[in-house]
Amino acid sequence: MKNTYEYKGILTQREVESWQSWQVIFEWEDVLSENMNIPIMSVKRKWYQRKLFGYPTLCKIFNSLRLEKIYNPKKLYIYHQIVIQSEIDFPPWLRKKIIPWIVDGFMDESELPCIYKRYGSCPFLLISSIESYNYLKSKNCPLHIYYAPLSLSDKYTIDTEIKYTKKYDLISAGRINPVLEEYVKRYSDENDINFVYSKLENGNFYYFSTKTGRIGTFNTREEYLALLKQCKVALYSTPGIDGDGRSKGMNPVTPRIFELIASQCHIIARYPDTDETRFFELASIASHTDSYERFVELMDKYMNTDVDLIKYDNYLKKHYTSTRIKYLREAIDEYNLNVK
Repeated sequence: MKNTYEYKGILTQREVESWQSWQVIFEWEDVLSENMNIPIMSVKRKWYQRKLFGYPTLCKIFNSLRLEKIYNPKKLYIYHQIVIQSEIDFPPWLRKKIIPWIVDGFMDESELPCIYKRYGSCPFLLISSIESYNYLKSKNCPLHIYYAPLSLSDKYTIDTEIKYTKKYDLISAGRINPVLEEYVKRYSDENDINFVYSKLENGNFYYFSTKTGRIGTFNTREEYLALLKQCKVALYSTPGIDGDGRSKGMNPVTPRIFELIASQCHIIARYPDTDETRFFELASIASHTDSYERFVELMDKYMNTDVDLIKYDNYLKKHYTSTRIKYLREAIDEYNLNVK
């Protein structure tokens, strides 16, 4: 069809961001670029831009979109935005070409007017959480929004012929859920286990073993996944359960669950029964742990059994990044049908 909106490229922040959450996003971008045959364009500043323009937003614009391309309003650019409340670093006239893909959609009603204003110039938004998407719909959101779930890069596709050697018994990767933390303390008092946990020291997160002490920082994706692959059992929880206020009560399923599965970890989890956890079929891969007795039962079982690699492989086939392209295409197709 002529004169329709289409994806022209992906705007990336890989040359200015190095935080581990961004590294996950850059992996998604690589898969999307290859499979959709669209370029990745860096948002950055060059010395001559600083000298000529001096304005950070304009510097990013001139470098990433090129002047000869920005005037075709039908060519759109995917742009990952980690936090929905964050400023979108483009002026309103250029936002007409930007498709923000929201990673963390934690919000409450008081923030909605600012969110509507911030993204009002964008053709549409991609929302990664069903809960956030449904919340916006329930508030009669005036923006065009479409659901596009998070994923795991295809580079981590499971090889069912390879079984990882496990060095550690249990790991808490990142923030630990307070209920699971209490279970671990009780279990550790009663059992001799090698538990790996993270701790913030001097502005850096370090991982420690209860047996050997500090074991490293694991700041790169390769280092982090290599650590997970050495762990028999992993803890997982959605961010809003058990009073975690940072998510404003929302419980999105995060990519960590996919990383744990790809690393062949048994999973002990806490999460509510929601549209989102049902969509991701969490109960099929990590049953909700609602008591210490259940925690003990699972730990005792998992310490002496291997994961079902065929089951894990079949699960992840539904959630690799390449499978998300259909959501992007459905979004732009529907937008083309509805926009006047």
